[in-house]
Amino acid sequence: MYFSESEEFVIKTGTATPVAPTVRVPENSGSGRRIVYAIEAQRVWLIEENESVRLKLKKNKTMLIIIGISLILLIGILYILYRQSQLNADKKLLTLEQSMLRSQMNPHFLFNSLTAIQGFLYQENPMIASKYLSKFSNLASRRTDYQKL
Repeated sequence: MYFSESEEFVIKTGTATPVAPTVRVPENSGSGRRIVYAIEAQRVWLIEENESVRLKLKKNKTMLIIIGISLILLIGILYILYRQSQLNADKKLLTLEQSMLRSQMNPHFLFNSLTAIQGFLYQENPMIASKYLSKFSNLASRRTDYQKL
């Protein structure tokens, strides 16, 4: 390998900006060979540096994708929870409004029904009054049964 130990440490750990490698050239080689060794060492170093940067970029891209998907899922879950609580509050409000309307209608309905039956009695139609009074009592009985549930 063309690197000195300190340069290998810097490249492998990524703790500092790597510098061009130190070339070890045999003592008996000519100056032409020294240039070839230097160029080859620099090429190898650049290839390794390029590979290191490419791997870091790939890792960063993967992390960004994972973080993005996680954020989208988190936002989706939070929206679903918010919407669910909003729907539950709306349902509770509607239930309260219905029970309020029922409690307001009950006395009005009771008095109107009894007044109609009383009208039949004044008109001397006891059969019709008896028929409606029977239906009214069945209705009132069912109403109280449903309220108990």
